[in-house]
Amino acid sequence: YTLFTSGSTGVPKGVQVPDETLCNLLTWQRAEGGLAAPAVTQQFSMLSFDVSFQEIFGTLCSGGLLR
Repeated sequence: YTLFTSGSTGVPKGVQVPDETLCNLLTWQRAEGGLAAPAVTQQFSMLSFDVSFQEIFGTLCSGGLLR
């Protein structure tokens, strides 16, 4: 997938992120005591911020509900 930088230099740049990166993060989060079903979490980060991927997919992959 592609994430875009904040554009602090004037123009946002697209950064290619391998899918494995997100998979590794979610695997680590689950192993370290991530969310347990039936967790209900609020998606807080802006979708343009990379942390939103962890919030969304971390919740859904653990069987939780996203609001």
